[in-house]
Parts: sequence; C-alpha cells; structure tokens
Amino acid sequence: MSHQQLSIKEKIGYGLGDTASHIVFDNVMLYLMFFYTDIFGLPAAFVGTMFLQSRLDTVNTPFFYRLRNGGSGYDQETAGRDCPALR
Repeated sequence: MSHQQLSIKEKIGYGLGDTASHIVFDNVMLYLMFFYTDIFGLPAAFVGTMFLQSRLDTVNTPFFYRLRNGGSGYDQETAGRDCPALR
C-alpha cells in the first residue's frame, strides 16, 4: 500500500462532504432530542445517555470484532466471516 499525501483541494472536498453529512445528522439528532423529551416525555439525562451509548458503540465494535476473530484483529482476508460486504 502506497502512502500518498492528499492535496489541499482533496482535503477541502472531503471536509465539505463531511460537513454536509453532519448538517443532516445534527438536525436529526436535534429533532430526536426534542421528540424524546417534549413529546415522548423521557428525562433529558436518559436521552443524553442513550445518545452517548450510540457513540460509544463505535469504540466497542472493533473490540468485539477482535474478540470474535480470536484476537487476530481486522484482516482483509477473513473480513467476510462477519460480513461478506467487507471483502
């Protein structure tokens, strides 16, 4: 695998794409917070903890993937054992 440095133009392009996705994601999270607290009646602390848990899942997933593969970690050759789309 060769390591090529990204140009400024590419970095700006990736950054704008990420910004666009976060505009949508943040608006959905804002509406969900309003819905869960004001309409559904859940406490704000509970909803915040629920959102935090969904963020922490991104940390837990690689750990459990490594555990599932017997400590070998992520391997391009065996990635399809859990999800064929990862090959």
